[in-house]
Amino acid sequence: MGTAAEFPDYHFVHTSGEAFMYVAPDNSEIVFDLRATDASAEQAFSRINGRIAELQALMAAQSLPDALSLGDVKREQLAAKDGSPELVQMKCSVRIKVDDLSKWKAVIAPVLNMPDVDKLSVFFDTTKREDIDNQLLEEASKSARKRADVIARSFGRQITTASAITDGQLRNLTLSIGLVTSNGATNRVRRMEPAADLTDITVMKFAKSVDVVFRTK
Repeated sequence: MGTAAEFPDYHFVHTSGEAFMYVAPDNSEIVFDLRATDASAEQAFSRINGRIAELQALMAAQSLPDALSLGDVKREQLAAKDGSPELVQMKCSVRIKVDDLSKWKAVIAPVLNMPDVDKLSVFFDTTKREDIDNQLLEEASKSARKRADVIARSFGRQITTASAITDGQLRNLTLSIGLVTSNGATNRVRRMEPAADLTDITVMKFAKSVDVVFRTK
């Protein structure tokens, strides 16, 4: 039968440190569904194809030839309700990768105004995650050491070496932005207030934490 772990056989202080910073993104993604419903499957499919053609033209106009990713077009038969005829719904998942944020408003504005767009979410990111992680790790470690030093001196002791260090994950605390759909469906991520201006570029907040055990004397 297992037993509880014993404390180290030396005097120690266990503390943590945190650090955060705000970072301007350098790329983004727009994720949404194209959804068309009609009594005619041909008409619904034609609408989806028309929206795809509009998106392809938009990417070409912005010189973003590889930005658009399309899923398969899926068909769903909707049951007749309250005497209405049976309907066909066509759906296609869309992802737009914008690596040049100087083109952000020129890309997002037409998408926001496009009919048949559903469950739209916006994600911002940075290609400098490794540099951010290293800088925050250094700052969080300094914070942990300073806190441990204050605690140790309060009891007439001094910290010496770190005998155990746990590095927490780099966290992006910024919420993604999404639209509330007319049918109340929720997006796959948390959203900011629906009134948020989706044409704005959101500055990201990153955070890092460490747990450290310092020996004392």
